[in-house]
Amino acid sequence: MSKRYVYVDCGTENLRIYDSRNGLICDDPMYVLLSETGSIIASGKEAKEVFYKPPEGAYSVRPVKNGMIADHRLLYEMIFEQLKNNGINKSIFSKPEVVFSISPFLNSVGRRATMNLGLSLQFKKVHLIPSYVFFLFSKDVSPLSTEGNMLLDLGAGKIDICVTSFGRMIKGKNMKEGMGILDRKISKYIRESKGIDIGSSFESLFEDFEQNKSEITISGKDKVTGIPKKAGITQIETDSIYKEFTVTISDNCKFVLEEIAPDLSSDIVKNKLIIAGGGARSSVIKKHLQNNLKIDLSCSQNPGSESTDGFHVANGLDEKELLNLFSFFEA
Repeated sequence: MSKRYVYVDCGTENLRIYDSRNGLICDDPMYVLLSETGSIIASGKEAKEVFYKPPEGAYSVRPVKNGMIADHRLLYEMIFEQLKNNGINKSIFSKPEVVFSISPFLNSVGRRATMNLGLSLQFKKVHLIPSYVFFLFSKDVSPLSTEGNMLLDLGAGKIDICVTSFGRMIKGKNMKEGMGILDRKISKYIRESKGIDIGSSFESLFEDFEQNKSEITISGKDKVTGIPKKAGITQIETDSIYKEFTVTISDNCKFVLEEIAPDLSSDIVKNKLIIAGGGARSSVIKKHLQNNLKIDLSCSQNPGSESTDGFHVANGLDEKELLNLFSFFEA
């Protein structure tokens, strides 16, 4: 392919950048640590590790919230640094084009903000492509297939539910808070039942549960005395919280399914419900979804990486196919 393309997924939890010539060049947490004057001290993994415990005179922020750009400057700086480190956009004679993976529910304000971000980074051209295109590519399914597919994107800041056919979203629904709702519910349960504030340690808790540990040890700050404290918690204790959370997701999925034609429903049964995003790592969530919806699930071997897998497939298209794809979604 003669042209150079840079594919970008500005997720609530991670920034992913894929270069058509060098592959994946960035998969960093979407966190920034700032000084009192607003200058960047650290970003990515380092900033995430101190998000709830910033050093004196500093504070932590997240440039993207609920799938929307919350701080244009910080996101610009994060992407610009990656482009500079990888020698992209250096020459004024060979500017690449940028392809942003965006939520199909992103409103005109959000689309304009993303477009402005690409222009401020001085890309030759900016393309805004719905995220489901890359999710379908990651499953080796053409986004322009006339068969119906249902996708459930369990993101950190939002949950997108959409039924697609021939490249278009036929019906869909957006839940704006995403997996963060589950984080807060479990943190609240631990605080009320164990008397411990666990801060940001939910992620490690989540991973321990997924390793099928019947009981794990949690630690944090005693909500009364303020001193460090630890206690045990079992999967059985949190299962009802997971169940309640997945019932809400399932109800929204059922709302979408009730509105579509029988032929599309038949396609979805055949092609299974495609689930993506970080939440798709949870075997507990998948179990409850399966029980509630009575539809087989299709999940990536590496949940959360669907966008970059899709970028890789899109990058394998010949230039004419890729340009036709852009034209279809920008028409």
